[in-house]
Amino acid sequence: MIRSSIISAYRNPHSCPFPRVFLLRLMLTLLLVLAPSAVLGSIIEVNPEGPLTIQAAVDMAQDGDQIVLLNGTFTGPGNRDITFRGKQLIVRSEDNLPALCTIDCQGSAADPHRGFRFEDGETLESVVSGITITNGYMNDWGGGIMVAYPSRITVRKCYFVNNHGSEGGGMSSSHSSHIVDCVFAYNDALAGAGYSASMSWTDTATLERCLFLGNVAVNNGGGFRA
Repeated sequence: MIRSSIISAYRNPHSCPFPRVFLLRLMLTLLLVLAPSAVLGSIIEVNPEGPLTIQAAVDMAQDGDQIVLLNGTFTGPGNRDITFRGKQLIVRSEDNLPALCTIDCQGSAADPHRGFRFEDGETLESVVSGITITNGYMNDWGGGIMVAYPSRITVRKCYFVNNHGSEGGGMSSSHSSHIVDCVFAYNDALAGAGYSASMSWTDTATLERCLFLGNVAVNNGGGFRA
């Protein structure tokens, strides 16, 4: 009723003593107040102790939502091999401090697991932020995170520690992903031990302010390979 009255006054300025600029600002304010979830998305918290897993939170989320991981270590089914299923989401730690929030993949040659895989057309609006991903072990690409064409994602303030893959021990990407303020430490692979990018001539992988430390490749690209 209030919104209808304001719209009516805006369309018929002679019926209202307030200027149109004021009415327009009031309409925008009401839009933000009355429909915050449509503008900002929902926040779903996940506790390392459960009962909700990261994958279960992703499955119930919608585009624009945030999955907030409470501090601690996440392990086991549903907290590794996570896929966004094509959704544009943010998965982040509560304080955005990777030292306080860890996904321990507990992978091995006999039981391979990684932290995340993206292969359903995610975009740069799909974000992983403020998390340590460790002990990923894959016999193919991306021990910590694997991004397959046509997906592309954004990774911010993440630590990739002690992960293994044939290429991209810490992370592999076959499209234009954006990696910012990340640390790749003590990962190993045949090539691209920290980060491996395999792209076409028209793709551009972006690495900004990233640190590579103690990564070991059998063939080439101890730190990263492109």
